[in-house]
Amino acid sequence: ISIFGRDWQTYFVFLNLVGSPLAIGFMLFHESPRWLIARNHLNDACTVLNDLAHERWNNTKAKFKMRDISTITKTQAKLPYYTLFSLFTTRRLAKQTFMQFISAFTYSIVSSTYVYATSGIHNNAIMYTFLDGVFRILTPLIIVFFDYRFKSFGRKIQFIGALPIEAILYAIVIVLVAVGYKYNDTAVIILIIVTTMINDCVFWINILQVTTQRYPSVIRGIAFGFIQSVKHFGSIVGVIAIRPVLKSYTLGAFIISSVFILITLVLGFFLQPETQGKALNDQMVEANYGRLENTIPKALIKLAAGYKVMQIERREELRKEMEAVEAAVEKGKIVDSSWMFKGQFNQISQMPSSTMVPQEEIFELEIIMGMVSDWHADAGSEKEFKMVRSSPSSSVFSFGFIQEKERKFNEKELELEQRSRRNSQISVSRRNSKHSGNVMNPSRRDNDVSDFNDVKM
Repeated sequence: ISIFGRDWQTYFVFLNLVGSPLAIGFMLFHESPRWLIARNHLNDACTVLNDLAHERWNNTKAKFKMRDISTITKTQAKLPYYTLFSLFTTRRLAKQTFMQFISAFTYSIVSSTYVYATSGIHNNAIMYTFLDGVFRILTPLIIVFFDYRFKSFGRKIQFIGALPIEAILYAIVIVLVAVGYKYNDTAVIILIIVTTMINDCVFWINILQVTTQRYPSVIRGIAFGFIQSVKHFGSIVGVIAIRPVLKSYTLGAFIISSVFILITLVLGFFLQPETQGKALNDQMVEANYGRLENTIPKALIKLAAGYKVMQIERREELRKEMEAVEAAVEKGKIVDSSWMFKGQFNQISQMPSSTMVPQEEIFELEIIMGMVSDWHADAGSEKEFKMVRSSPSSSVFSFGFIQEKERKFNEKELELEQRSRRNSQISVSRRNSKHSGNVMNPSRRDNDVSDFNDVKM
């Protein structure tokens, strides 16, 4: 428009022709249903949702009623009244509000430098307006491309990436002005335009995105009003400070802007969070940890309750199975079940400690069996195994070592087999004595149980 209109009057006519029809669209806008639900205006929220689901938009045939959305938020008898101080009610909100204040103020200072640096250009103002529009269009497209192609390109990366570029461009401007260039020279103005477009299309949009995602719905409007107020406050400071400095000491105006950029960059590196992909918060209770973190305890409680119910049901099934196996064994039936070991284990617990197999011996036997099987597997064939065993250079696979371990293995295996047979005989005799009415020695039985307490699971 600026190139083809060639004068300011035509420029503003076309600008309003484009912008005025858009104002009609505001008549179609509703209040945010998230905000209405958060404020317990459920009837109004249903009206908005039903209009969105109307056939003229998407024809979902959905009909929302108050009971459908009444469980989303907790009903409060008296709605709290939120003010500017609500932005500082928690440590997390206060830290974010401070960061947003610094960011918005820095944005205004950089924009003020651009406005006052280009305000004295009258000979080719249309061309600079054209360049302003070109960079303003290209910069968001580049950001959208990076955001779409690279999942790691989040809000903090966008924040940290925009400010160093601005600082570098302003550093070049400072060097050019220091070597004798005027601030309204073409080279300097183009650098200032590029810096400002990054400031407007990347940095400022990032401020708005973070404000949307970090503040709950009930105070999000207050947060936006606060950010806009800080923006205008920075513009006032620019009128008071930047404009006089630019005329009296040109280099100082760009130095001031660069200092604020660096301060914001350092603070943002430590204080600015990554908000990409985070759920929007609605209630103030979510301001401390966020929506997902507040949901986790409830989910864990539900999970634990469901797990406990399943465990109770499973234990009941196992108890019935064990009772059935024990009843079959009592009748003399041979049952192939894992509960046979548990049943024998309980009976062996009543035996003298001298007839039980020590647990450490069982563990030692398992270790020896594993070592022997590993040796044979590593040695390969029997011929290779004999060669390795006879090799004098091998200390691990020496013949005496393996022979000793094999002997211990055979002894342990034989000993356990004898003990198992003896234990089976003792369990049968004790069962018979129990049925025949024989009574065991109480003192011996008590000692056996106390000795076995360290082995029972």
